Amino acid sequence: MLKQIFHSANIKSFYTKYESHIGAAAILLGFIFDNLTLRDASIGIQTVIFTTYLILAGISIALLYLIEASESGKDSYAKFHFWLFLLMQFAIGSLFSMFFVFYSRGISIATSWPFLLLLLANMIGTEVMKKHYSRLSLQVAMLFVAVFSFCIYFVPTVVHRMNISTFFLGGVMAVALILLFLRLLVRISSKRIEEGRDNIALGILIVYVLMNLLYFTNTIPPVPLVMKDGGVYHSFYRSTGGEYIVLEEKKPWLGFMRSFPEYHRIFSEPVYAVTAVYAPAKLETEIIHNWQYYDEEKHRWQSATKIKVPIIGGREGGYRMYSVKYNLFAGKWRVDVETYEGKTIGRIRFKVVNSVTLPALVLKIY
Repeated sequence: MLKQIFHSANIKSFYTKYESHIGAAAILLGFIFDNLTLRDASIGIQTVIFTTYLILAGISIALLYLIEASESGKDSYAKFHFWLFLLMQFAIGSLFSMFFVFYSRGISIATSWPFLLLLLANMIGTEVMKKHYSRLSLQVAMLFVAVFSFCIYFVPTVVHRMNISTFFLGGVMAVALILLFLRLLVRISSKRIEEGRDNIALGILIVYVLMNLLYFTNTIPPVPLVMKDGGVYHSFYRSTGGEYIVLEEKKPWLGFMRSFPEYHRIFSEPVYAVTAVYAPAKLETEIIHNWQYYDEEKHRWQSATKIKVPIIGGREGGYRMYSVKYNLFAGKWRVDVETYEGKTIGRIRFKVVNSVTLPALVLKIY
């Protein structure tokens, strides 16, 4: 009975019949699984997972190419072609699902939504565009997006620096890897590569230009830096044990739905911003608290104060830093947590409301 159920032909028949439902369920379950597991995984574990999926995607594409380039054609290897195609979809879909979760941690959606939308579109596209996935040029382009996204996170982790140079180095590494992969495909069948050479080259060029455009418009989140926590508080002090102890306003019911939570400022009290930014061990960079207010007359954000602190990564809960600002007036404020190059790691939004009574406060420890 079980043998009959799990027979390859029966599985293919079942898959074909319920293909759309299986695909949608796989995307949803995979995204939930990645969201629950990847957020707390260490950089080392994340690197192993990303590398494994990249290898699976590359192997499945190469074997599909080998079957389709063989003289006997893919009809003689229909069973293998079916499973390899599923493996390729699974690996690439999982990669983009994991990248979406990884790159969305702690960042500001307001600045990075185009890049996240690109990852989300690629994740969903692995299911929606199945028919087009038989094209080698599209397979290579999607793989290049995944390789590029991996390299620009991997290089800063290895060299312990994060700047424009490491981004370019990540891009060069990604190009080198995809060219090595194409060289492998040429060894399998140079004829098919020649036939699709222009489309393959165009796809790689578009991806490379797009990733650079997203980077220089501050759209790609500055991974591996991740903002673990952050907020504005009424008081702050550091204990003898090194803990950061703050008093924050008790959040009202459904307060998380407010785009600008209210901060009730009593007379001329200072406002403290405290953040915890995770960075891999030994990574050295600078973090900036950029205090900004919204100018109602000019309808734009104006920078009021920038406070810079050098950090060294390695603390699991994130490198903690604080800044304090006096004389905040009523209105919309935000603290952008940035790299020294101006890349936004995270953002704290709040609305200052002048008050004569102290709001309900709760203790929080960093």
